[in-house]
Amino acid sequence: MNSVKGIRRFIAAIGRDWTTKLTGAVSIPLAVVALYADTSTQRAAWAAVAISALVVSSYRVWHAENRRADAAESALSARPRPWVIIDGYDLATQIDNDTGQEYDVETLHLVNRGEATAINIEIPAVRISGGTTRIFRQPPTLAPGDSTSVQIYGLRMLLEVLRRNVVRSTGTPGSVSVPLEVRYKDLAQDGWDTTHAVSFGGSFVIFRVIRPGDACEWTETLESRPAASA
Repeated sequence: MNSVKGIRRFIAAIGRDWTTKLTGAVSIPLAVVALYADTSTQRAAWAAVAISALVVSSYRVWHAENRRADAAESALSARPRPWVIIDGYDLATQIDNDTGQEYDVETLHLVNRGEATAINIEIPAVRISGGTTRIFRQPPTLAPGDSTSVQIYGLRMLLEVLRRNVVRSTGTPGSVSVPLEVRYKDLAQDGWDTTHAVSFGGSFVIFRVIRPGDACEWTETLESRPAASA
């Protein structure tokens, strides 16, 4: 239904502009032609002017609509957006009071460095080499400048297994790198995401924000590819 209305408005706009052209300044030379030319010449002249006016009117209507679309797109792109990143990682060993067994607690620190509130924040699981990570509690809503911490299970273990597999297959110790995303929306329900490169060389887990155009080499597939967004 909206398409039909849009076509009707487009035709009406062309009609108004075309009629104005035919009854405006271009009608003066045609009146002069009518005084001295025969009927067939007059018809040809009127047809040529009518077609030319229709082409010009179509372009003018398209140009005006295109300018409005560009203005709307510029306003949308200039709108403040959230930007949630992981700017810290902690690993702590705790003891279960009931069993006395030790276990690792991994914590991610997130902050919204954008200019808009981030909602529906989630960190999808990383699945590599048969292992997977798990977030205990997805992050809450973050206003600009707000930060929070969430616990993640299995990240360091996954990196250690992946690194052992690489060392076993290549015979050379080195670092491994896997992607980790943070997905979120703004208050207008537009979706955003931030990709991080998580590197591990045997001692420390390091996070790096991947910006658009950055080339990344993920360890499992060894494929170099640009990040989708930041």
